[in-house]
Amino acid sequence: MRLIQVCNVGNVVGGTAACAWSVTRALPDAEHTVVFRSAPTAETKAAFADCHIEVASKIEPGLLKKLSGDFLMLHNVSSQHVFWDRDLSGVRMPVLQYAHSAFQGHAHSDLMVACSQFLAQKMGRRELQVVYQGVPVPEEKSGKREWRSSEELIVGRICTPCRQKWPGWLVPFYQRMAERFPKFRWEFVGCPESMQAEFSRACHQQAVFYEASWGARKYLNRWHLLLYHNRDITETFGRTVAEAMLVGCVPVVDDAGGFCEQIGSRNGFLCEQPDDFLDALKVVANRDEWGRRSKGCQDSAEACFSHRAFRKRLLRACLLAVENFVCTVCG
Repeated sequence: MRLIQVCNVGNVVGGTAACAWSVTRALPDAEHTVVFRSAPTAETKAAFADCHIEVASKIEPGLLKKLSGDFLMLHNVSSQHVFWDRDLSGVRMPVLQYAHSAFQGHAHSDLMVACSQFLAQKMGRRELQVVYQGVPVPEEKSGKREWRSSEELIVGRICTPCRQKWPGWLVPFYQRMAERFPKFRWEFVGCPESMQAEFSRACHQQAVFYEASWGARKYLNRWHLLLYHNRDITETFGRTVAEAMLVGCVPVVDDAGGFCEQIGSRNGFLCEQPDDFLDALKVVANRDEWGRRSKGCQDSAEACFSHRAFRKRLLRACLLAVENFVCTVCG
């Protein structure tokens, strides 16, 4: 199968391009072309090195003819950016729209799926099939995981380096955490440089900072906990949460959005109030309890969010899109 994927943003760090990358890994037996509507970064090009890459702001018949694909997968693509005649000879193919966020005007498709039940409900489309994303096992380049050897618990936060993801009120939130648990270590990936001094002071100079990058997921291998609190932005699906769980890093996150579908009572923690985060950290300060939850995270994530599990969901969705396409063509 020659699969064409379309992504709005050419950045594999965050956004839907990371999901498109996971599609290529879940379907290694397909021939992959990825069309970015904005110029891909060097890091993105490297991640998709084994795929054919195109850059086009609009998806038009001429492009589809040139690519000569068998199946088209759109990642959150608007009808404003897709222009093709579905009856035009040479470009007719099944189309799957993979919705990652709610907005009006998703491009026409034979089947639309949602990345979470939360998103389907937010779109007012509860009938949509839910296809949870698959994620890779975060590993060092050497292939050896950096397992947790520190006697201190390491609490990490990984996020894209934009101010919306790092609101100012997070500083006193972490100060409160650090005061309650002075022996914990705090690590941040993607924290804007302008805020690092504030977070360092809040964490009593026990904070370490790393740049956001495709390879930064490796730090999940040594973190005991993934802490994420940001009520200003509700995530429809948490790729980082799934990646953390795959390597036994226990998520302690907001009781909101897609997180609620990823985390159960025996692995991570869903927190409604700031005090809930404190209570969760107190529970996992007991290493035996942390160990049980870490194992529970790995088991559930392997069953739900591995590329192996993702492949099964994708193939079911693709088959249904093909069936709908055939019905449309045959009338």
